[in-house]
Amino acid sequence: MTLAGLGTEVAAASRPSGVFVKASFPHHGFSLRHPAAWARDNWCWTGATVDPIALLTTAQPWPKCSKPVTGVGASWPPAERLGADGMSVDLALEGVFPGVKEIWNARVDGRPAYLASPAYGRKRDAAVTCPAGVRREFRAASIEPPGAENTALTVAAVICGPRLAAGEAAFRRMIRSVRFSG
Repeated sequence: MTLAGLGTEVAAASRPSGVFVKASFPHHGFSLRHPAAWARDNWCWTGATVDPIALLTTAQPWPKCSKPVTGVGASWPPAERLGADGMSVDLALEGVFPGVKEIWNARVDGRPAYLASPAYGRKRDAAVTCPAGVRREFRAASIEPPGAENTALTVAAVICGPRLAAGEAAFRRMIRSVRFSG
């Protein structure tokens, strides 16, 4: 399966905005494009098995990174409230246990990737909330970075309705735009 056939672009009149800008993460060796109107917050701490990179969100106000307090669990993704048609995307490097066989079903920038099926409800990333009565969708992709050993780049999204199709299209467009820098 290639990403070329995953759907249409976001219409300029729908949320999220049809204008996408490039976000570079040179320390992590990749870039991607995201809606220009979204807030971006580069994350300020790393964990034992998850290395949060950045949060891209429509939340107003958006959560700011603060270093975890010793002895208190840190939230990744952070708690945030999205509005109707809102979306939050978290980028992270996640550890893959040695010996675990990855199941790839797509390619992103020539790299093996896994695109998960949509999940609905609050089972995933429960700290990210949508307005009451609005359908919530979770999307995720894992991509094997060049030269990676026991690591995957994860791109996870919470999409709030009612127009889930626009959020899904933005997620697909972001995934198709991922580029690794050797």
